[in-house]
Amino acid sequence: MKKLRVAFFETRYDSFYGAQQSMFTLIANLDRYYFEPYVITTAESIFARRFREAGINVHVLPMASMANMFGKRILHYPWWKKILVAAELLRYNFHAFRWLHSRKIDVVYANDIRALLYVGLTSRLMRLMLVWCVRGDERL
Repeated sequence: MKKLRVAFFETRYDSFYGAQQSMFTLIANLDRYYFEPYVITTAESIFARRFREAGINVHVLPMASMANMFGKRILHYPWWKKILVAAELLRYNFHAFRWLHSRKIDVVYANDIRALLYVGLTSRLMRLMLVWCVRGDERL
C-alpha cells in the first residue's frame, strides 16, 4: 500500500500556540502506516524545533523577510513594495511547486488563510487535493 504524502504548511514559524498546537496534535496522531507527513514553514524558530523534537519531518522553505511579516505591516507598505510582496508570493509558489513535485506530495494542508496564499496557487496548478483549516470564531 502506498502511503499518502501530506505537506502541512504553517506560516507562523515564530509561535507555537492554538493553531500550531492543533496541527501538531493532528500530525502526531496520524497513522504512519497510511500517512507520510511533511511540515513546511518559512523560517527556523520554535515551531520547527517543537515538531523536530517529536520526530516529525520539518522543511524550511524560506520566504523573503519583507513578505514574511505579521501584524498588518504589509498593508502600510507603499504601493511599489506591495507589488514586490506579490512577486515574492509568486516566487514562493514556484519554489513550493518544485518542492512538492520532488517529493511526490499527494495532499497539501494549509493551516490558515496565509498558508493558503503561500501555496494555494501551486496546489491548484498541480491539481493536488488541498485541505484548508478554517477555525471558528465564537463571537460570530
